[in-house]
Amino acid sequence: MKSLKILFISSILSLFFLLNISSAMYNNSVLDTIKPNEADIPEGYCYGIVPDFAKNMLKENPWNLDSNALNRFVHRVYPDADKNKMSAVHMTIIANKKNPYNDDIVCYIFIYKDKTSAEKEIEKLKNFVGYNNDRGIVLNRDNLAVYLLIDNTNEYRHIESISRSIQKRIDAL
Repeated sequence: MKSLKILFISSILSLFFLLNISSAMYNNSVLDTIKPNEADIPEGYCYGIVPDFAKNMLKENPWNLDSNALNRFVHRVYPDADKNKMSAVHMTIIANKKNPYNDDIVCYIFIYKDKTSAEKEIEKLKNFVGYNNDRGIVLNRDNLAVYLLIDNTNEYRHIESISRSIQKRIDAL
């Protein structure tokens, strides 16, 4: 009887730990793992160059936005974006080599502070992209969201390819 109680308690504890692992919260450390890399950049494209006039807000590319950039920039990414619910935002700008100062493809990675904030913000993001589904893709898991967008709808295949690569990296987390 005593061994049955121990088995029951250990089973419950194991189940509890497994449930917590499956709903893990991501932190800033995953940004470097999942962000677009050189291999993801389509042929004829490169990392975009941040123009001088924008360097006061966007320091470099790719970049994990600092608090100043979060305050000044995040509300422009999707309607009613709440910077207070975000713990980190990464941005990668990819441009056609013919004009490296453009933002032909942009990838945002959002790490939200908690599951509740993530659910509300990801819903806003998905609704926004739903109106522009020929220009954007959203990937998400727990408190993590990746938003890819493209200027030219004829080049949509590029963000599809990048999103597949990023999804594989997310799945491997």
